[in-house]
Amino acid sequence: MRDRAFASWLGTVTVALGLAAVAHGQAPTGLIPIGRPRVQEGLRVTAAYMVGAVPLEPAARPAARPVEGTLTIHLEIEVEAVHDNPYGLEADDAVPYLRIPFALTHGPTGRRVEGRLAPMVSQDGFHYGANVALPGSGVYTLSIEVRPPEGLARHTGPRRGVRPWWRPFTLSWRFTHPPT
Repeated sequence: MRDRAFASWLGTVTVALGLAAVAHGQAPTGLIPIGRPRVQEGLRVTAAYMVGAVPLEPAARPAARPVEGTLTIHLEIEVEAVHDNPYGLEADDAVPYLRIPFALTHGPTGRRVEGRLAPMVSQDGFHYGANVALPGSGVYTLSIEVRPPEGLARHTGPRRGVRPWWRPFTLSWRFTHPPT
């Protein structure tokens, strides 16, 4: 529990430093949370982004081609099991093999950027992500659909079996970019 409190405090400090950097005309180097984590179907889903695209290997196609005057972010979604989830996953473990489509809707213009998040790793761990070109500054709505694992077998017998996977569910958050 103490580790979680520290992680929460560290996240708050990171966001505060990032916001201070933005206020002084500098791009933040860390993750900027998008809303609060959500818990559904025994899973904790966290959304965040970094300013700018990140280099990837193998190179991934961006969700939208950057064009003059657009802003680019690296969108990240973490999906982790919670304690006592019915799927046999350890608490706080990342959930593999997910397909997560997303849509970012720009409030001022209604323009949408859609894509699918790819599984990836970085120094801060496993996540699903994409480099995304945004149509401009302002309020955005991020919507994702969390689909069950594809290609991940589960035990179904009476002694060691786990519950069937969840039905796909949708989560949405609103955020302003750049942060104010």
